[in-house]
Amino acid sequence: MALSRTTRLLAGSVVLGTVGVLAACGFTGVGAAPLPGDGGATPGDATASDGNAMGDEGGVVVLGGDGGGDGSGGDAALDADGTAPDGSTFTCPSACTTCTGTTCNILCDDTHVCAKPIVCPAGLPCHVTCNGGDACSQRTVSCTNASSCLVDCTRAHACQTMGVDCGSGACRVDCTGFAEACVSVSIGAKSAASLCLRCEAIGGAAACTATDAMKPMAGKPCTLVCGGGGCNANGNGLNGCTAGAACP
Repeated sequence: MALSRTTRLLAGSVVLGTVGVLAACGFTGVGAAPLPGDGGATPGDATASDGNAMGDEGGVVVLGGDGGGDGSGGDAALDADGTAPDGSTFTCPSACTTCTGTTCNILCDDTHVCAKPIVCPAGLPCHVTCNGGDACSQRTVSCTNASSCLVDCTRAHACQTMGVDCGSGACRVDCTGFAEACVSVSIGAKSAASLCLRCEAIGGAAACTATDAMKPMAGKPCTLVCGGGGCNANGNGLNGCTAGAACP
């Protein structure tokens, strides 16, 4: 039975209205391009209108987070300015020549003239290297607030009449390489968790001459390493320290 003209017009209006609703909702049919300005994204798009990355299923994946790729969100491991999610960041203190991780390296040599006293930053491991004749002579190395302390004396008279004030962490002084690298060195390690004095010189000469220490309190380790005739005329403060082949 033929439809009347009025019925056909009404049916056409319903179809056009349905298409308009679908288009407004972003449904454009198979193979059709997205409607301009609708802010949507088809599966596989790199980005959506808000700048977030899109997954293969067209869902928004929040960048960063725990790196699990599950889109659970969270901050990136490091922001563009180098800060961590909790806002913390590590900056090498100005007192350090360089930093290795969070260890503060202080170099004293012919080029780097060290201050009097040499003060290690608080809360960090500290490594002071005296690499030159008299590089640390008549200076005090203060590790009082450092988490640990290592002092290297690697040249003749590099640490002549030097004082080392250890903190509450492990403390170590190495006198190596040349005769009399440490002359009349005084080490204050009463509060240290441990102390090791290493005296090893090339050619069998004494690396430590008249070098003394206030040992850690009873029960705390104290080690004395004398290699190649390295120890000579150490004071009573080191008596009773354990002789070792190497620092622990």
